[in-house]
Amino acid sequence: MEQALDLPVVNQVVWRIPGELARADFDRLASGLSHSRLARLVRRSPLPVRDRWFHSVSAGVSHYADDPIPASSILDWARGQAGAGFDVVAGPSWRISAVRSADTDETFVTWTGSHVIGDGGAVLGGIAEVLVGVPFDTTNAPTGIVDTLTELGSSIGGSVKAAVRLIRTRPQPIVRPEARPVPAVDESSWGGVSPTAVVTIDGGAYDAAASAAGGTMTTLFAAIVIGVLEATGRVVEGDVVPLSLPMSTRTPGDRRANATTGVTARIPVTADRYHDLSPLRTATKAAYGELSAGPGQLSLLGRIAQPLGDGLVRRLAADSRAPLCLASTLGTLDPTFAGLGTGTPGSVALRSVTVGTTAETLRRMQGGVSAWLGRSAGSITLCMTSLDPDRVADDAALTGLITRELDRWGLSAKSW
Repeated sequence: MEQALDLPVVNQVVWRIPGELARADFDRLASGLSHSRLARLVRRSPLPVRDRWFHSVSAGVSHYADDPIPASSILDWARGQAGAGFDVVAGPSWRISAVRSADTDETFVTWTGSHVIGDGGAVLGGIAEVLVGVPFDTTNAPTGIVDTLTELGSSIGGSVKAAVRLIRTRPQPIVRPEARPVPAVDESSWGGVSPTAVVTIDGGAYDAAASAAGGTMTTLFAAIVIGVLEATGRVVEGDVVPLSLPMSTRTPGDRRANATTGVTARIPVTADRYHDLSPLRTATKAAYGELSAGPGQLSLLGRIAQPLGDGLVRRLAADSRAPLCLASTLGTLDPTFAGLGTGTPGSVALRSVTVGTTAETLRRMQGGVSAWLGRSAGSITLCMTSLDPDRVADDAALTGLITRELDRWGLSAKSW
């Protein structure tokens, strides 16, 4: 995505910490991150071998702003951090920033970095390790001629095995509903970062709404995301939505940067879901049941691509598509993480966004909406981004769609 397709994806975590996060504590956290699993860059290889990780204390940067900002500007501030630029080869590959609120008793903090450096699990895990003092071995792998030749055989062999497995498994193609044409957005008005909305919902009220419809935290979340997608006009009643459900395959001691797979649940768009979530629950359970113990299609494609040059990867990925509908459930966040070690956890939003891209590129990739949901400090925080520049113009439009969808579930929310 970043090197071959020129479409970098950025992971971002945004905290609203009650009270003040002392600058000394922030500096201590930033220093710890500079020696963590996230403190890495990539050394590219001209040979048909995988690129290498290079751990470096200068991989990331930190900044604690002197001037407070209004709480209403938190998303604009976060967007600025996401769009500041990352380079996983030359650095910085990530940054952590903080600023005090001018009109609420809060400190806003964001960690932002290239998705190459880590998926959501790696980011949450890496920050948590620093907060509780768990060390991470940042010793760089040897790079002698024997190591290079060994890696050469491993890369080519792994690519061939992945290709054979992909051919044998013959993954079922994902069928999307036909998109209805809409007027194209004015390219000059596109800001380069996808519209994002963040809302916080009372956790008790959310659980009650899920239970009343025979659902769970996850199935209500999925229904809300599908409802917003329907409200954009991308799908209509009767369509079947391929709902992407990311899943972590990370294990204890796992050093992988990206260890996420996923399943696709096929969800019919019906009005019945507002009072009965059991069909959606059945569909998502069936999708999880199809998850094989082996690597998924995306993982196999990644293994095939590893020893190939950027030009070839670019041609192979020319028809790649963004998710039409993605719902990533993060569960209940650890209080230490949600409070960054202050002892007072707050609301936390997580998201992945493309940066520096054009509306035409997103239009070609035919994306829809992607959302992330987590629980902390007694609240549910829902973060959603739109990958459809023609149907969702900006943050305000997306927030309005979410608010109206929550109204249908009898839920109110506080917008960030």
